Amino acid sequence: MRFQENRGGQLRVSNPNAGRMRSPLTQSTNTKLLTTIDPKVVVERWAQGMGIDIRREFNDVDRLEYWQCCDTGLRWYEPSCAAGGGRNVRRVRTAILVLHGW
Repeated sequence: MRFQENRGGQLRVSNPNAGRMRSPLTQSTNTKLLTTIDPKVVVERWAQGMGIDIRREFNDVDRLEYWQCCDTGLRWYEPSCAAGGGRNVRRVRTAILVLHGW
């Protein structure tokens, strides 16, 4: 990410990758970066909210990116590990079942 100063002297974020990410649905580069997320925040929220430690999922990830395809409206996270692994999906299902007493 780069910071650029606009005419009013305010800083704005300029992402050199914006528009270069390919949509997983259409392979179009007509995409935009919606936001970036610190993986530490995600790990903390999973630990607090569900009691599940997902640190291993983000070992080599320094930031998560949330993208949108401007052609279809599809939104997704990069890197793809942000979608979670099969092991964590099972753990979440189990946590929900226990939480609801099913």
